[in-house]
Amino acid sequence: MNKIRTVVILVLIFGLILSGCSATDKNKGTDENNSVYPVELDESVRNEIDALFEKVLSRGTTYQECIEKAHASYEKLIAHGIPTVHYCFLEFLYGDPSELKEDLMADVSKKIIKTVRNDHIRMYGVKGYTSNEGSNGREWFDYTYSNAQVLWDYYIYEEFQEYFPVFDLLLKIAGDIE
Repeated sequence: MNKIRTVVILVLIFGLILSGCSATDKNKGTDENNSVYPVELDESVRNEIDALFEKVLSRGTTYQECIEKAHASYEKLIAHGIPTVHYCFLEFLYGDPSELKEDLMADVSKKIIKTVRNDHIRMYGVKGYTSNEGSNGREWFDYTYSNAQVLWDYYIYEEFQEYFPVFDLLLKIAGDIE
């Protein structure tokens, strides 16, 4: 509990420093067309990702065993990129995934988000906001979602969207951003 409190305090301080301690109004009524990633997930892509998850999950009793025994399908999940993360966010928020699936979704999402962070130079700091190493899948998601909400409070919308496009997608899917 103290670790979480310390992380939240550090995130708040970091946010204040980066925002220049200025309080500016956000454009809460944003146009979905301005999104870096679309808020709707194509149904055929969703079905393909769902089938890949089922294939990987059918191979073992731990997510590491599943990955090892269905490595090609696991790599296909990662290759889908942001649509896989989108699928995972939807499942965490509105689905009823098993603990095994939550662990696998967190693992896949972390790998994809790290790639997005490396490809998007200005999206700094995301690793620290999505890590929560040693946690299970649900704890990882809750930690990531909570940090996205904290960061949302410290940036004007355009900066938040530019620096943290994956978090922008998460908060839009959750209905926190219109």
